[in-house]
Parts: sequence; structure tokens; C-alpha cells
Amino acid sequence: MLLDPNSSTNVEGRNLAGRLSDHASCYFWFFQPQADKDWHPAAACPVCREPLDRYESGIFLQLLCPTDRLVLVG
Repeated sequence: MLLDPNSSTNVEGRNLAGRLSDHASCYFWFFQPQADKDWHPAAACPVCREPLDRYESGIFLQLLCPTDRLVLVG
């Protein structure tokens, strides 16, 4: 379920991040199986398929989708 961007858990998380963003910028952390040998960073948002924005100001590269309020590991 965590890998499906349309699962009830992920939809609820995105909705909550959207509501919280009305008050302060908030993103929903989308689960990715980084330990898998074939894992690689996403090139596009798993929901809207638009290119992800690079956020390099944290302790590691993050990829953001401002439309769907998602953050992924870069």
C-alpha cells in the first residue's frame, strides 16, 4: 500500500499536507524502498507525473512536487 500513490493512506497524507500548507509549508513524505538493489530516485511525481523540483538546502537532496505536496529522496 505504501508504494501505491493512490492508496487510502497516501491520499489521506497528501490531503493533510495540503490542509496544513494553508498555514505553513508542508509536504507528505512518500515512501520509497531505498534499500532495494534496483531503487533509483524518481524523475517525476508518482501522482501527477510532472518533473520534481530539487531541494538541496537540507542534509540530503530531496525532490518535491508542490502540486501534490510530496517529498521524495533525491
